[in-house]
Amino acid sequence: MNAVDTGSAREYLEGGAGTVPADNEQQWRRYAIYPRPLAGVSSVDLSMDIFGHRIDLPVLAAASAAHGLWHPDGEVETARGVRAAGSILALSHGSTRSPAQVAPHSGPYLQQLYLPQERDVALPFITEVTGLGAIGLILTIDQIPVPFEQPFRLAGQAGAVVPHWQAYPPGTLPASSFSAADITWLTGHSELPVIVKGVMHPDDARAAIDAGAGAIVVSNHGGRQFPGAATPAEVLSSVAAAVNGRVPVYVDSGIRGADDVVRALCLGADAVFLGRPIVRALAAGGASAVTTLLTELRDQVASLLALAGVGNLADCGPGMLLARSAGGVQ
Repeated sequence: MNAVDTGSAREYLEGGAGTVPADNEQQWRRYAIYPRPLAGVSSVDLSMDIFGHRIDLPVLAAASAAHGLWHPDGEVETARGVRAAGSILALSHGSTRSPAQVAPHSGPYLQQLYLPQERDVALPFITEVTGLGAIGLILTIDQIPVPFEQPFRLAGQAGAVVPHWQAYPPGTLPASSFSAADITWLTGHSELPVIVKGVMHPDDARAAIDAGAGAIVVSNHGGRQFPGAATPAEVLSSVAAAVNGRVPVYVDSGIRGADDVVRALCLGADAVFLGRPIVRALAAGGASAVTTLLTELRDQVASLLALAGVGNLADCGPGMLLARSAGGVQ
C-alpha cells in the first residue's frame, strides 16, 4: 500500500461533497424497469463502437486517480483487467503509473487530461499519448484546483504519500476556469476526438458540441466537488435531448449495478463509465477481480435487457422506465 493506511485510502475512495455521492446512487433508483416477458427476446447484443474500436459491453472504466493506493502495479493492473473483459480504460491524469507504462497493457485507451493555465504546456503530453495509442482525450472541466506536481496525499496522513506520474513540468498551475474556447483550442491541437467530461446542463452540452467536442460525459465528478449538486440521473435525459444524437453521450457517478446501467441507457446514454466499483475490485483482487466485475456486469445487463424485451442497445429508450416518486410510482 506504499505506506498508506488502508482505512484512510478507503475513506478517500468513498468520500465526497456532503450527501452527493449517496444522492448519485439513490437517484438512479427513482426509475423502475418494465418487465416485458412476452417480447420473445432470447439473445442480446451489447457490443458497441468507441471511436472506431469495438468493445463487448457498454461499460468503460472511468478515469480515477491513484490506483497505486490499492494495488502495487496501480493502473497497469487495472488496464489488464479491463482489457481482458473486452472494455476500454480511461487513464486518469492523476495516475500513479505513466501512460507509457500502462498503454502496452491496455490496448486502445482514453486519456484524461486537465488543462494548465498556460495551455501550450499540455502539447507534449498530447503528442505523447497519441503516439502511445490513446483513441480520445477526456477533457475534465470540473477539475480540482490544485497544483499538478503535488503527490497524492491523504487527509490526516502526513507521511502517507503516493506520487503521481507527472504529465506537466513541476510548478505548472491548473486552469482556474473553462469556456467553450478551451474546447476549441484542444480540438485544434489534437488529432484525437475530445470528450468533454463534467457536463450537467443542456446549454453546456450544446456549447461543448458547437466548440468541437466529439462526445460528452454527464458527470458530477462522483459527487466529490460540489455540495448540493444535481445528479447525472436527474439531468441525463435533458442533456441527451439537447445533444440530439450529434455526438455520443456517456455518463458516470453513482452507477453500481446492471439495473443502473440499463436505466442510464434508457435515459439517453450510449455507454456508462464505472469508477468506484472498478477500484474496489482492484483492491480486492487485482486484474482478475476487475475482469470478473465487468464480465458479470455484462451478463447481468444482457439478462435484464432480455427480460425487458430489448435485443440491442439501440432499442433502449425512456419507454422502458417507470418514474417513481417518494411515495411510489408517479
